[in-house]
Amino acid sequence: MRHNKAFTFLELMVTVSMIVTVLTLSSVAYRNSAKRIEIIYTAQSLAGSGRLMQAYAASSKAWKDVAGNNIWGLYIDKNNSSEYKLWVDTNTNETYETDELYKTIQFPKQITISKIVCTIGTDEPVEIDSAAISFTPPNPLVKITRNNNTTTEVPVANNFCDTLHITLKDSFNQSEKVVSLNFFGLIDVER
Repeated sequence: MRHNKAFTFLELMVTVSMIVTVLTLSSVAYRNSAKRIEIIYTAQSLAGSGRLMQAYAASSKAWKDVAGNNIWGLYIDKNNSSEYKLWVDTNTNETYETDELYKTIQFPKQITISKIVCTIGTDEPVEIDSAAISFTPPNPLVKITRNNNTTTEVPVANNFCDTLHITLKDSFNQSEKVVSLNFFGLIDVER
């Protein structure tokens, strides 16, 4: 009687099919987790851009060889929800104008700005369409200027916000992340 020490064809096929099944399931799980992480990365990137503008203002970084105290800032617009803008306020009016554009940053295609909320003191938060965040050197002094076109009918006493909450939405897995910024200059990604 002979003892065969090799694997049969059936044993090899079962082993290969098990390995293929495990690899397929793990690759699907990896792709889904990579998509879930993308909104976290985008929110951190937006917060990092705000911190960069703060650093530029604190260091009095010159723009286009224009010396002086350049006001650096961020501009977000819900109507143009797939991007945000970094800008330099050359005329010191603390509002974004198209000729002051430093850089436009695009979000990944499935991530958009879904909501921008302005809070003033103890008043009820107001949803707004756009906001310009400016960092004035040397401290840097932070001003959050809201657009006059609010999406709600709640009157706002002035054009400045104490706190701004920017909600990013991922249409792939319906998750949201909120980036908050206050007039002290604290920029945070909320959990």
